[in-house]
Amino acid sequence: MENELTEEWSFQLSPKEFFFLTQLVGVRHIANFDDPYRGYLAKELEEEYKVIEKTFVDKGYLVPKQEGAGYDMNEMLAYCIAACGSADVMHVSKKIEGTGKYAGHYYFTPRIVVEQTVDESGGIVLVPVADAQLTLEAMKGFFPLTLQYKSPAKKAVIKDCTWDQWNQLTEVDQRNRLVQAGHTEEQAELALDIFSNGERSGSMMFMKRHGLMWHQEDYHYAQWGDKLYLAVELTEGTLQFQPYKPAILKKALLRFADQIEKLDGKGVK
Repeated sequence: MENELTEEWSFQLSPKEFFFLTQLVGVRHIANFDDPYRGYLAKELEEEYKVIEKTFVDKGYLVPKQEGAGYDMNEMLAYCIAACGSADVMHVSKKIEGTGKYAGHYYFTPRIVVEQTVDESGGIVLVPVADAQLTLEAMKGFFPLTLQYKSPAKKAVIKDCTWDQWNQLTEVDQRNRLVQAGHTEEQAELALDIFSNGERSGSMMFMKRHGLMWHQEDYHYAQWGDKLYLAVELTEGTLQFQPYKPAILKKALLRFADQIEKLDGKGVK
């Protein structure tokens, strides 16, 4: 298989179609996917599949076997579906004021990296993008790795609070938590202003599955003019806020690259 893959490979699926393809390939544990048929009986699933199988044939995702009855799956689609069961996953998102936003999951395997995005109608789009080394190089563009914000503010550790929970707090509660964690009133106010008013923002999440459990590291940044701030969640339920330093992201990317290197025995620099 070529390392660089062209844009002609793109598979658009509904969540239900994606579910049945994972069943055909034998993929069971997928980051960022909820079973749309949870609670269905086997008989009900069989009836659903009869309808969806015709759609697969019409789209060319399933092709009749050259010999005997049944179907074979499109080879590239089969690779993509199998890759979605990877234990090594990244989620990246980026928003630039006046330009737009992007969000996608990347599933890493020794042979292929697959991008999964969600379109405006809620459909799943799968694209084989490149090999691991090229993909990790591209990931460097999601965060500003040449900028640094110098500030006397120290790291503020917020316990018993995930990133999602943090964003549900009122601004007053957020400010109080930052002050309690060691920021001055002015430093806390500025940190909140950067995240609220920043013209650029992004997130990078590294996910690793161990058995049935997922370990996740989250990094979120915002840029407001020449001021940048970073929020890190290394352990679920503990947030760290601090002035932005690119070295933190570089180390995280290197750790993830080391994981991928161990998958295929090749160096990922």
